[in-house]
Amino acid sequence: CDGGFVAGLHSCVLDIHLTKLFSPYGSVSRAVVISGADDHGSAGASTRRSKGYGFVEMGSVHEARAAMNAINGRILLRKKLVVKPARPSTTGGASSGGGLNSSGRSDETTATVKNDDRNSIDA
Repeated sequence: CDGGFVAGLHSCVLDIHLTKLFSPYGSVSRAVVISGADDHGSAGASTRRSKGYGFVEMGSVHEARAAMNAINGRILLRKKLVVKPARPSTTGGASSGGGLNSSGRSDETTATVKNDDRNSIDA
C-alpha cells in the first residue's frame, strides 16, 4: 500500500503540514486532513474543523513504509500520531481507517499538515 492513514492530528494541522511532515521520506502524491462542519459557528454560519485524521499517498510502497515507520508514535503539537496503511474505501469516501475517493478527498472538505520539530507547526 502506498497510502497511509494518519490519526491524532491537532485541529490546526493543514494539508500542507501533512505534506511537509511526510516529504523527507519520499515524494508525496497527495495529503489531506479531513474536516467537517463545526456547529459552534455564530448566527448559523458553519466553519470547517479538522476531524483529527487524514490520508497521505506517497510515490512508492517503499517510501510509504519508511514514512509510516518514522512518523508513527511521533508527538506533534502534544498529540501522539498514529500512522498505518490506509484501507481502500468501499463507499467512495473516507471510511474508518479509510481511503480517498477518486478526487483524492473524502466526502467532506479537507485541510492540510506540515513537517516540523515535533512540537510546532507553521503554514
